[in-house]
Amino acid sequence: MGGVKILCLLHWLISYSMFLWGIKKILRETSIYVFYLHPWEIDPERPRLAGLRKDYQFRHYLNLDKCGYRWTNLLQEFGWMPISTMLARSK
Repeated sequence: MGGVKILCLLHWLISYSMFLWGIKKILRETSIYVFYLHPWEIDPERPRLAGLRKDYQFRHYLNLDKCGYRWTNLLQEFGWMPISTMLARSK
């Protein structure tokens, strides 16, 4: 599951508690959940590009100021590891 689609849209599409419930359900069933994030997805001061289509603006800038806080919450909620470690363990 990827970065901005989750962190910035949380609380708009679903509540944080519903999101956590979904992750925990996946972890109970598979014990693996991959979450990726690009550094620019949590940078509220990144340059704003002029002339972007409205849907691009929505996806890239909506709730950007809240993404760092939400990412911190996720870091505290779960155990994390690099994907290389996860892949090595799954062999």
